[in-house]
Amino acid sequence: PWPLPTTLLVAEADADDPHWVTTLAALQGLVNRKAPKGQMVWLDLLDCRFPPCSPHGQWLEYYRQKTPIQVTRVSSERLLQIAREEAGINYYIVFDPETARGKNIDAGRTCTINIACTVSGLVGNAIPVHPDDVSRLRQLGYQLLPDSFLTKLGAGAAVLRRPDAFDLREQWTSAHSDSPWKTRQDAYEWAINSLLPLTGREAVALVHDLEARPTEAPGHNFEPWLYDYSVGAGYFHFFFEPSPTPANPLNLTPYDRLLFAQLLQKRGPLTMVRGWHGDEGDYIRLLSEKRCFNGGMAWMPNLSVHGALSPYFQLDKRPRPSSPPLEAKIYLTFTFTDGDQAGVLYRNFWGSNGGGSLWADPVRGKFPINWTLNALLFEAARGIVRYFFDEASPNDTFVADLPAGYAWFDEKRFGDSLPAYLEMANCYLGATGLRVADFTCPMEGFIPIADSTLTSRLRYLTHADAIREGYGGGGGYQGVYWPEGYPLVPYIRTMFLAGGGGYGGETVSVEQIARQIEEWTHAPTGAVARPLFVHLTWVNWFTSPSDMAKCLELLEHAHPGEYKLVTMDQFVSLTKEAKQRGLFPISFRPRPNGQSWEEAPYLWEDHGSKTNTRDDPPPIWRKTTGGYGQNFVTYKFNVYPSRRARVKVEISGSDFNMDASPDNKTWTGRVIRGSGDRQSLSADVSRWVNPNGCFYVRFTGETVIWGAQVEYGAKPRKRDGKRFNPRTNTN
Repeated sequence: PWPLPTTLLVAEADADDPHWVTTLAALQGLVNRKAPKGQMVWLDLLDCRFPPCSPHGQWLEYYRQKTPIQVTRVSSERLLQIAREEAGINYYIVFDPETARGKNIDAGRTCTINIACTVSGLVGNAIPVHPDDVSRLRQLGYQLLPDSFLTKLGAGAAVLRRPDAFDLREQWTSAHSDSPWKTRQDAYEWAINSLLPLTGREAVALVHDLEARPTEAPGHNFEPWLYDYSVGAGYFHFFFEPSPTPANPLNLTPYDRLLFAQLLQKRGPLTMVRGWHGDEGDYIRLLSEKRCFNGGMAWMPNLSVHGALSPYFQLDKRPRPSSPPLEAKIYLTFTFTDGDQAGVLYRNFWGSNGGGSLWADPVRGKFPINWTLNALLFEAARGIVRYFFDEASPNDTFVADLPAGYAWFDEKRFGDSLPAYLEMANCYLGATGLRVADFTCPMEGFIPIADSTLTSRLRYLTHADAIREGYGGGGGYQGVYWPEGYPLVPYIRTMFLAGGGGYGGETVSVEQIARQIEEWTHAPTGAVARPLFVHLTWVNWFTSPSDMAKCLELLEHAHPGEYKLVTMDQFVSLTKEAKQRGLFPISFRPRPNGQSWEEAPYLWEDHGSKTNTRDDPPPIWRKTTGGYGQNFVTYKFNVYPSRRARVKVEISGSDFNMDASPDNKTWTGRVIRGSGDRQSLSADVSRWVNPNGCFYVRFTGETVIWGAQVEYGAKPRKRDGKRFNPRTNTN
């Protein structure tokens, strides 16, 4: 926790001088963790590299108006004097700015920036500095950190060369043969073994070395302002490449990934990594494998101040908007991505290829949009969350993105650490009042519905009205699963990553998005049940609210009156109502290559079935072969609160069979059986609906499944004379 300040000392800093910003940001963190005389430092960065120009002035004025904080502008020289006089910061640590020739940064020395910042946070009275800026500090009375402070670095300090050990240029073998570091990785390995055990356990900080800059991603460049929070909090600092091969823009060796893994392993499960790496897939995979997660605090200056001022703000739960009457329509809900990164919110929902603020789009507020927020911002920047809550129109809804930090939070990777994470996330959901929790699915696709991860999420996230999984996909239209034990809590599968230009290598136009929605919701093989519920994700980097408006116009022109855009709260409420009234469509057609988006909410177990290789045009089917019971495919359906259910199937084969079970253990053989060409058959399976409203059907034998539909009623079910509680009862 940061002290509560009464005064902000505002100093300008030119972001185009990253070395000096490194010095000032580390100073900021050390001053702010003490807040001498109630004073904290705010850096007013002169930074227009990321349009729109960084809105430091906007947030400073916001805090001035909303809190009793006083603002005093000072020069950087005066700030350095105040730090000496009132915070006891008298020393400096010299980092080595020498870069490597070419792209092989293993031979470079800029890793010492991160090492110097780690040492700065440990000793608390010294700041990192570029050799060219030493004279600026010496003129103000600063001195090189004396060797006597090596005792604060533990036993590992014994290998450092003396005298002047804190001039890190002296620690390379190229400077002295008896120095400990030959390569960048030598230096980081020493830091992991010597400094990591001494640093704060909450998190570690990934900050790109100056030369470790992927040329294709300016937003992922060296961000020296991040040292504010991380130095002040006493974190370990590093930059490692997570790719498992050396085939990356920096030509790093696989040993770099091993050091990254070693760091996470030593720090332990549920370590938060603050900062961002441009290689998202390998980065998140490695964090997930080590049961760690990204904290989502990239691109965010002055984070220590945002955290310190958070207690001035309260977050009241936003009222649920009233839902429209349930009709035979296609209900859509639209969500923007990437609100998990604090810097996106800091720049007023930064997006549209870095070109502007989505929040400032003139059409915002004219129709429903869901905006993603990192629930961790309750502590990290509650004032910013409150700003968006206050400025939101009735059509703006907020959901918890990923939902509190970013990783693949499943039992396969997190194991027995998953409940602890979910309990933490649930606390933040309750504190922020966010009612829908988003998770991203692993690279291999949606988590199967038989995976206990799903029920774990529902069991622990008691503040969530619904859970959403997935970042994108394609095809199909029905993406809601009703888990047993939680039969009225929709588990929403994301149907589409709209506007995915840049991720898939091609630009997706608004016209293409509208056509895709039409294809999903108007099946070429016949009528699609209504009402229908479709959630779509829109990528903030490539789309805007104006694009959404154009898409809606195209859909309305093509199908007047058929589509209804609603907020996420309304979407959840309407799906629940449809389920309770027996109107929520439960039907699917199998698709090739395993699960389809239609089939995924129901496919429980696949034991040797096959799908055809054609998708467009139909036919499409799933097939089992062999004798009865040899190969099979099992589906699970939830019809709560109905007392009855009937399964209708399109089926064919030389010996087709459908069995039914209330528990996937006790099977009643051959509820449907026969042979012949494609035909429509049905069976009443009400006797196999278990007390939680669920039942299973299994297809086996020589069977081809073309499609299935469940008809069900909506009468309330009671259990042991009491109303069934979906939050506490499981089968």
